[in-house]
Amino acid sequence: MQKVVGSNPISRFFGSPLAEHPSRGCGTSMQPMRRLGASLATLPILLIAGCGGADEQAVAVATGPELTKSEWIEQADNICATSADDGSLEAEYDRLRGEPASQKVQRELAEVFRTGGAEVEEMAERLRLLRPPADDQQVVERFLSGVEKIATSLTLVADATEDTDLATTEKEDAWGDLILALLRASSQAQRYGLRVCGAES
Repeated sequence: MQKVVGSNPISRFFGSPLAEHPSRGCGTSMQPMRRLGASLATLPILLIAGCGGADEQAVAVATGPELTKSEWIEQADNICATSADDGSLEAEYDRLRGEPASQKVQRELAEVFRTGGAEVEEMAERLRLLRPPADDQQVVERFLSGVEKIATSLTLVADATEDTDLATTEKEDAWGDLILALLRASSQAQRYGLRVCGAES
């Protein structure tokens, strides 16, 4: 599968050093993860905000006309395409990975993850404004919930990155939850036929 130029906020991280080397991002002793590969259908890291103990946020509700499947896919892919970053976030992550480990670097890495999460949250809200076909509401909801789970997980990774007192196993659990959420959302996106939102990074 060919890489999509100007990939969405999720794909900006998928298959990147962020996915390959979570140990650097979290400051843990985790072994570098293998690149997940094209077979995962790639819904990279869009990621939404949300952390345990925070106030619940209102969920956007579709108010427009019901779309056909092809219309929903086209409009959703357009949202993902227009949510693309200029590469500055990934560049900042790469820069920080090359810096000597320090609390300052960990705080800055955490901010990169939180920024990515905020971008994903905004994108997910825009996607939720699209009304899918009645017969497809359940499968679309699974996809959107998966995207939101990715965002929540990224926020937890940010917290784990910043918390120097957190046990290594808890840091690893945060990364594991993030990757699992990524794979599940990726599968849903590809099965429904999304191209840009599910594009390989």
